[in-house]
Amino acid sequence: MNFLPINIPLLTIFLMTTESSADRILPKAPQITSPLETVDALVEEEASFLCAVDSNPMAEITWTRNNIPIRPFDTRYSIKENGQILIILSVEDTDNGVYCCTANNGVGSSAQSCGALQVKMKPKIIRPPTDVRALLGSKVVLPCSTMGNPKPAISWIRDETALKDSLCRVSNATCYPVEWRLYKGDMGYCSTYRGEICQGLLGKGKLVFFNSSYADAEGTQEMMARSMWTELDGVSLLCKPAAESLLCHSLYQDCNPSGLGPTPKPVCR
Repeated sequence: MNFLPINIPLLTIFLMTTESSADRILPKAPQITSPLETVDALVEEEASFLCAVDSNPMAEITWTRNNIPIRPFDTRYSIKENGQILIILSVEDTDNGVYCCTANNGVGSSAQSCGALQVKMKPKIIRPPTDVRALLGSKVVLPCSTMGNPKPAISWIRDETALKDSLCRVSNATCYPVEWRLYKGDMGYCSTYRGEICQGLLGKGKLVFFNSSYADAEGTQEMMARSMWTELDGVSLLCKPAAESLLCHSLYQDCNPSGLGPTPKPVCR
């Protein structure tokens, strides 16, 4: 079989080759092809964000959390695939926030995408019920403070029977969970501290102030204490004891019950 020769001018072939090469090396501004999404993660587990970028030349990718840069040498994170993957190695309850990746290669405008991290926490009882002795017919309280995100639903069981209400009568052992409060007033109430974080720093049996503006004052203040306690890891060993004491005594101020109701005593006096 004979093929007819096709006459293509050398200039045309040269131009086609040149244009094809130019297409391959043409600079391209960064474009994020896989935007960040909202990520749910459990405390102490791993969480990751993917920020896929198409650009020429390769873009430099930086990350922020709540507008604060994440440093490459921060050991809590691992950054892989030329910056396109951010991994939080062990999620903490304070890691909630908005995470953003920004890609820039000097061509055109930089590209940015943001997503949120929602930290979930398994239910945990931080103040379990304790044995109580009471007079027949008197009211008693069985405390049960919990932590968790979303907020755990609490149910009560007596002798394998679920209880529906929240008042305990010793006479017929009908239990309803009620908060144990002393010297209750409009601002808050005095009660002994029964948490874990500040147990060694607050005097045993000493009354401390709980702020009634919180729906669950004792649970909320304990969660705040736990969150702030982790921030003290970077404090020097010389200053850490004083910082821990100040934290606990500022969150759990000594209570001053008076005729006008309970009030917190100032930390510095």
